[in-house]
Amino acid sequence: MSAYIVDTTSIATLAASMTIKLNGTAPGPIATANAYAELLHAENVASVNYRYSDNTAPESIEVTTEHFTAAKAWTMGQQLEAIGCFEYQSCEHPEWKGSQARATLARYRSECIAETQPNDLPHNPGGLLGLPVYIGGNRHESGFIVAINKETEYSPASVDVVFLPGYGPECLRLSRYLYSGTYNQWVTDAAKYNAEPITPAQADRLLAKAVGIDEEKQQKARAIQATQRQEKARFIADAAPRIPADAKAVIIAELRENESDLQSDYHGHSVNKVLILGFSKHTRNLFPEMRKAARNAPETLHLYDAPKDAEHRENYSMGGGNYLADQSRHASGWVIKKVSFYGVETAEEKAKRLPVGEWRLAATPAKTKRKPASKAPATITETPATEPDTLASEVRLNPEKNGIEVEFNDKPSQSTRDKLKSGGFRWSRKLGYWYAKQSTEAGHLAALLAPSQATTTH
Repeated sequence: MSAYIVDTTSIATLAASMTIKLNGTAPGPIATANAYAELLHAENVASVNYRYSDNTAPESIEVTTEHFTAAKAWTMGQQLEAIGCFEYQSCEHPEWKGSQARATLARYRSECIAETQPNDLPHNPGGLLGLPVYIGGNRHESGFIVAINKETEYSPASVDVVFLPGYGPECLRLSRYLYSGTYNQWVTDAAKYNAEPITPAQADRLLAKAVGIDEEKQQKARAIQATQRQEKARFIADAAPRIPADAKAVIIAELRENESDLQSDYHGHSVNKVLILGFSKHTRNLFPEMRKAARNAPETLHLYDAPKDAEHRENYSMGGGNYLADQSRHASGWVIKKVSFYGVETAEEKAKRLPVGEWRLAATPAKTKRKPASKAPATITETPATEPDTLASEVRLNPEKNGIEVEFNDKPSQSTRDKLKSGGFRWSRKLGYWYAKQSTEAGHLAALLAPSQATTTH
C-alpha cells in the first residue's frame, strides 16, 4: 500500500491530544508534546523511507498553544480517526510492531475509548471480551466486544459489540450479535490493522457509556415524538374547519433534502417543510391542477410554468407516483403532489391525513350583495289582442300507444302552443307533431283544433 509523510500540523495536534490524555495537566505540557511529536514524526518518516527506499530526514516540530486549543475540541471520533490515519502511514517498516510510537498510540487509543484505572486487569489472552472488531466494505466501522451473553431459555448465546465513532455517526453504537462466529471475521480483520484489545474493566466502562448514550437518544426520541403528537393534535383541530365537505384530496408542496448515499446505494430524502396549497373535488392526478396550485405560494411559483419534463409520472413499483418538480424525486427542492382522502368522510378524519404544514390556500373572493336594480317607472301599455288558434292539419289517434297526435302544416301560434302544453301535449322534434296520452281533456282540446273538414284517423 502507499504511504506519505503526515503534515506537521496534524502531528502537532495529535501530540497535543496525547499529552492531554496521557499526562493531564502535568508541568511542562509543551515539552512533553514536543517529545511525542518528534517520536511520531520520526516513525512516520522511517516508514515512508522504507516503503520508497528514500533517505528523507525528520524535521523539527514545535507544538504551540494553538495546537492544544485544537486538540481540546477533538471528539472521540476525531481522536480515533487521527490515530488510524497515522498508523496507516507509519506501519510499513518491520520495526513498527515493537516501536515505542506504536505502544504509545495504543495507550492513547485505550484512554480515548475508556479511561484505564490503576487496578484494571489486563486482557485475557484467548478470551472474547475486549477483542477489537473491524467491518470493512461500505461501513468502515471498528469497535470492541464488550459483553458475552450466555444462552437462556428465551434467547440464544450472543455478544455485545460497541462500534466507535469514526466514519459513521459521531457517537457510540451498541449492537448484539448471535454467538455463531459471524464476528470472527471482524476480529481477524481488526488484527490485520494491529488493533489492540482493551481490558475487561474498559469493556465494562465502554458498555456503560454506550448504554447511557442509547438511553439518552431514546429519551430525546420520546420527547420529540411527544412534541410531534401535540403539534399534530393542534394542527388537526385547526385544519378540520378549513377542509371543504366535498374535498376528496389535498394538494401539498414538500421541500425535500437529498440524503442519498451513492457508496452504500441508498436513495432517499427528508422533508423539511410542507405547504398546503389547496383542496380538490376529485382524486385524479391532473398536472394543470397542480400547476394552478403552485401559484398559491411564492416558494412554488416557479413550478406554475415549469417545462413539460417537470411533470413526473412514476406509476410503477418503487416509483414516486405523480408529482410536479423541476428535479428528480430524491433531489433537494420543492415537489408538488396530491394526497387522497380515500376511505374517510369526516373533516377530522381528513385532517388526520394531512401532513403538518403551513397554509397557502388561494384567497376566496369576498361575496358582495348585489344592489337591486332600479325599477323603471310604470308605463301603461295596451293589451294586445289574443292570437287566434292555429288549426291542425290532422288529428289522429294512436291505439298502439294509447295516444293522440296533432300535426300542423306550419308552426302554431303561441296561444295554441300554450294550450297544447297545458293540455299535456309534448312536441316531438324528430317526428314533427304534438302528442299526448288519450284523456278527456286531451281529446277535447284536439277536437277544438281540428278543422271541420279535417279527418280524424284511427
